[in-house]
Amino acid sequence: MKHYFYAIALLLVACGSDDSAEDFSNVQLETRKAYTGDVFMITGANFSAIEDLEVRIDNVILPVLEASENTVQVLISSGATSGILEISANGTTQSLRNFVVVEERDTMYAFVPGAVCTDSKIVKLASDTALETDVVYNFPETDCTGITIHFFEQTLNTLAYSYTYFVTTVGEAETAVFHSLGNNNNREFLLRDGPDDPRPITLAHLNRDILYFYQYRKSDYFRLYKVSINGGYKDEIGGAFFTDNTPNIFAQLHYNNFYDSNNLVGYFTNPDTHESMFFRQQLYRNQEIQGVNGFLVDDQKGYVLRDNLDGTFTILLIKPFQNTIVSEVNTFSATSAADLSMSKSTSRLFLRITEGVTNEQYIYKIPLLEGAPTKTKIDSAIEKIFLDR
Repeated sequence: MKHYFYAIALLLVACGSDDSAEDFSNVQLETRKAYTGDVFMITGANFSAIEDLEVRIDNVILPVLEASENTVQVLISSGATSGILEISANGTTQSLRNFVVVEERDTMYAFVPGAVCTDSKIVKLASDTALETDVVYNFPETDCTGITIHFFEQTLNTLAYSYTYFVTTVGEAETAVFHSLGNNNNREFLLRDGPDDPRPITLAHLNRDILYFYQYRKSDYFRLYKVSINGGYKDEIGGAFFTDNTPNIFAQLHYNNFYDSNNLVGYFTNPDTHESMFFRQQLYRNQEIQGVNGFLVDDQKGYVLRDNLDGTFTILLIKPFQNTIVSEVNTFSATSAADLSMSKSTSRLFLRITEGVTNEQYIYKIPLLEGAPTKTKIDSAIEKIFLDR
């Protein structure tokens, strides 16, 4: 299912190819606003017969991605600004109102795994095309057996990840690494030490210099810890029972009072049964939201990505403390969906989806105020995206 950023434009009746210049003069556009990186549509007739078709805003030429008989798909590329949108062909130019371009001011990053740890990297993606523009971080040479990217901490420009490695032939250890993108320094913290502490670790949240993580301790029981990545102290601050020893965990602090660790809220989800459980430090209970596949908090609001198990996903607006549903924001079709994040600059939700038998990947953007969702194709090798606001 394809989505483009446009209000439904008036579709003109196609005329014969001999009338292409006249039909071209009658093209119409109903949307007057788009974001950098969005695709919008112009409608008319006989577009596929035009060889010198050009779309521009002032002097900036916009890439034409596809032209069919009645539609033209156009990309709002970086560098485009608000102005008069014009379409030219056959020696004729028509102005299509004043067009508003909203610049995407967020920076997007992606994790691209390699065949070995040292081939893995964090890259920056262009806001318009979602293509790789720069390698931000190459993982250091180590004896690690696998890298897990958990989050990209935005306040202090810190990348957090963990890696596992063999300590002996009977066990693995796991280390958390905090890489400062400002000064390129690394800080490390040992999360579990091989056969002496073999239980799985899941990083839940990083707030300034405090890391929160869950560890599977015994049958169906998890402990919540917080640790200072500077001082190294470790405190147990909660626990939860859940019916899976390797759940997906989505957690975030409620930022209205983020110094209080009791404001850590989130969900356990069993990847096999799709059972989900809401938790708030030591307050945990089963709730009506099942199949949670992503979660974020923005001030007093929360957003949940729910897998409906029928080939569709739904974004829910919730109250983050009570875990009550306020409304449904958007429902869409996809094979999988993950990495829910939010753009402050354009009031849009971002996530990574796959779809189709070829499992093509896209960045899916959902406006919270006005407009229709859009998709931008991304490299199939990307395993996670981060939106640095």
